[in-house]
Amino acid sequence: MQREQLLEMANAYNTTLIDVGAGPLAVVAAEEFGCEVVCVDIDFEKVRLATEDARETGLAGRLLYCVADGARLPFADNSFAVATSYNALHHIPVPLREQFIEELVRVASETVIIADMGDERFARTHADSDHTQVFMPAVCDQLATMGIATQHVGPEMLACICRKG
Repeated sequence: MQREQLLEMANAYNTTLIDVGAGPLAVVAAEEFGCEVVCVDIDFEKVRLATEDARETGLAGRLLYCVADGARLPFADNSFAVATSYNALHHIPVPLREQFIEELVRVASETVIIADMGDERFARTHADSDHTQVFMPAVCDQLATMGIATQHVGPEMLACICRKG
C-alpha cells in the first residue's frame, strides 16, 4: 500500500495533515497533495534532518517538523483534518499503542490513516529487532469505535482508514 494510494483513498487534497512518525508520507502530502503538514517524531535528530531536507526541497513553507511524543500530542482536539501514521506504530511500545491511536483520533477532525507492515515484510526487516508487529485488524476494530473504518491490504503494507463521524 503506497503512501499516495492511502492519501488518495482518504481524499487528502489541499488540507491540513499531521503525520506522526517522521517519514516520506509528509513530503508526499505536501508536494503531491497540496497539504499543509505538521510532522511529529520523538527523535530529535530525525526531526532535525527532516527539517533540513524540507528547506532544501523548498517545502519548508508547507511542511513543519516538531519533536513530540505521539502518545501525548501537543495539539488541540480536531487541529488537523487528517492524521496519519505510516510504518511507525510498530516502533511504539505495545502498552502505549492504544493511547497513540486515541491521540491520532483526537487531533483529527475528519480522517485517520494508520498503516504498518504485513507479516512477511515485518519478518524480513525486523527479525532481529525488539519491535512488536502491529495486528492491523485490532487497530481497525479500535478505529471503528470512533467512525467508519475500512481495512486495506497491500502486498507489503496493511492499512486502516477511519472517517470520523
